[in-house]
Amino acid sequence: MKFTEFINYVKSVRGVDTDGYYGKQCMDLWNFYATNVLELKKGLTGANIAKNILKNNYVMKNVIKINNTPSFVPQKGDVAVWCGGEYGHIAICLGEGNVNYFKTIDQNWKSQQLTEESHNYTYLAPLVFLRPLNQSNINENTCEVYNVEITADVLNVREGPGTNYRIKYYNELTENARQQIKNKCGYCANGLVKGVIATISEVKDNWGKIPSGWICLDYTRRI
Repeated sequence: MKFTEFINYVKSVRGVDTDGYYGKQCMDLWNFYATNVLELKKGLTGANIAKNILKNNYVMKNVIKINNTPSFVPQKGDVAVWCGGEYGHIAICLGEGNVNYFKTIDQNWKSQQLTEESHNYTYLAPLVFLRPLNQSNINENTCEVYNVEITADVLNVREGPGTNYRIKYYNELTENARQQIKNKCGYCANGLVKGVIATISEVKDNWGKIPSGWICLDYTRRI
């Protein structure tokens, strides 16, 4: 199930109750998302309370855990896990927001309801995010062209979509990339530096294709 199909479906049925207990809980929405969009094995994605999803070894092997920092903004498909309170909470990020707020689709944030919410980063802290390794159903429009800003100090450009591909040197990058790099940092760095703007023409998992090669999108911000 594609991410958009997931959103449209749960809205059409006004939420899901996957286990038949206690009505429409946040864990029901997570389990439905995990098995249908992330294609994880049914029956292996649960926890007794929401915040204990971080103790599920099967789930944690299929995601990247990202601690909340002042500069972090979750992307579409990330999973927000609130660890405060007795039970915590879990919701699916919609890819909208900034360093002050982020939007999610929630269940039982408001009693037994499916809602879209805007959250700050401090309520029910600590707050962590899970980025699924399988992005195939989240990155639906791989041919969409868009721009990103580099957020890492120096981001490697590789020959292909993965860390097993060779890193390119400064003189192998496009003229536009080289000029931006020199303007930002004043020297010929072997990679894109913070603030450089790159155009993404193809996406494979968490890697984006730019004119100079491939970059990891975890260290970029869509603009």
